[in-house]
Amino acid sequence: MMAHVSEVIRGWLGWCPNAPVMRTTSAVFAAHPATVHPAQPDGGIGGSGRINRGITCAVESTKTLIRNKRLFWFSFLTGLVILFMFIAELSLMVYSGSYSYWVLGFRPGLVLTFVIEMISVFSLYFLLAGLIMSVSPVLPGRPVTLRDGLSHARSHMRSIAGWSVIMALCGTALYTIAVHNQYFSYLYPAIMTMTLYIPFIYYIPDIILSALSFTFIKILINVFLFILTLFVVPVLVLENTTLPDAVAGSLSLMKKVWAEIIVCSLIFCLALLGISSLDLIIRMTPALVNYDYSFFHAQGWWMAIMVSVYVLVWWILAIIGSTVIGISTLRLYTYGKTGTASPVSEEKPVVQVPV
Repeated sequence: MMAHVSEVIRGWLGWCPNAPVMRTTSAVFAAHPATVHPAQPDGGIGGSGRINRGITCAVESTKTLIRNKRLFWFSFLTGLVILFMFIAELSLMVYSGSYSYWVLGFRPGLVLTFVIEMISVFSLYFLLAGLIMSVSPVLPGRPVTLRDGLSHARSHMRSIAGWSVIMALCGTALYTIAVHNQYFSYLYPAIMTMTLYIPFIYYIPDIILSALSFTFIKILINVFLFILTLFVVPVLVLENTTLPDAVAGSLSLMKKVWAEIIVCSLIFCLALLGISSLDLIIRMTPALVNYDYSFFHAQGWWMAIMVSVYVLVWWILAIIGSTVIGISTLRLYTYGKTGTASPVSEEKPVVQVPV
């Protein structure tokens, strides 16, 4: 019996005691190569478990950001881009002396909208490309750095710029329709209503609220366009292809992982709603003093600080979430292409012992 077990173990291990000794070189460390797993008719990319894969993608992307602290630089730069959008909107309102710079005329408003969109979209897509290059298999075994990612993204500057022009034109068209078309006339009041839920909003000047509302409309439009063309930037920078091929490749990949995209998006939306719901606690404060708003005005500076801290925390968490979304985009792209969602740069090195 023991002899039989011994023979079985030797068969599993491929070991024979009488085999000649093989000399090997010293162990070398190398990044685990990416393995392409073709889609299976059942249980593969289009099989069951899509909800679990979507949840796993969101969770693992968050862990990736936590493990790689240098990636927070991408969040910081994304926050600066959003801040630029708000400052540009507010500055133009102050210059025009109105709550909308469109009072300067339709053509000036159209041009100004395109300029803001072009600068913002190009910056965001360039940062996305840098983030993808930082955590993708292009840089195996190297520490994630802002300089490495942006340096590799710079080689795709022309393609990113071309795609940004297209997206800026689409964003400008949608923004113009949303602001001026009668069928979408409810959009701006709806956004303004959402801003009214900011705690202690009566401390915020109306012109700032208006700038926030129009900036939020631009962000929503850009997010909508980003989701529709989710994998264009990854295809551009990782496959070094043309824009038409990148768009076609993005559509093809989205057909494969559309369910995972929906699940992942819902998780991020729920997380954002959960964070935003914290303001309910703050908004209960007026009820505690029988809606005596003179009480809050009498408190002075510390109430204004409370508002500022809430808005700042919400903004920081939102831009951190944008980096997680960028990492999720790479994971979904990788899964659609190879059947595995783990970028090579996250995997631990393996020991290869050449014979």
